[in-house]
Amino acid sequence: RPSRLLGCQPRTSPRIQDDRKARGNVLGISMTDDRLRLSEQEKTTFNLALASMADFRQIFGRPLETSIVAEIHVALLLNLEICHAVNQPGYDALSADGKRYQIKYRGKGTQNVDVNNFDFDELILVNLDDDYQPIGIWRLSVQQARTLFTSREDFRKYQVSQKKFKENAKRIQ
Repeated sequence: RPSRLLGCQPRTSPRIQDDRKARGNVLGISMTDDRLRLSEQEKTTFNLALASMADFRQIFGRPLETSIVAEIHVALLLNLEICHAVNQPGYDALSADGKRYQIKYRGKGTQNVDVNNFDFDELILVNLDDDYQPIGIWRLSVQQARTLFTSREDFRKYQVSQKKFKENAKRIQ
């Protein structure tokens, strides 16, 4: 059946469309005729979020993403200065004494931690909860990282399982 949204033909099967509508209802979002309907509270929250994200980009020079949330938590905890360049080679933050920190956010269910190089002094792993608060922060020295990580030459990176990282790292929060 033709969609009423922009006059386009649906690109998904009716079963997938029904599944999306059911999920929308679970979230309190009304899905009718392939259109998203938001309550006034949802619209207000959405607009506030957009404004906050725009402010964040203007102040920090980069978009609000989970990785920068993790970096800010670590910087506040360890009194570090965040490097404002996106994807700073080797490290994300500096201590007052010049120590270079690479900060990695990974979801609890993410299997591996990857690094492109070892141009840092300390490697920090951060797990956040659904409200973007730290539920665990671990630290490895570059020497420890060099012994734990395995080269993935095909991908030009080094990798270790999150489990192995945590087993060998010092938990700092």
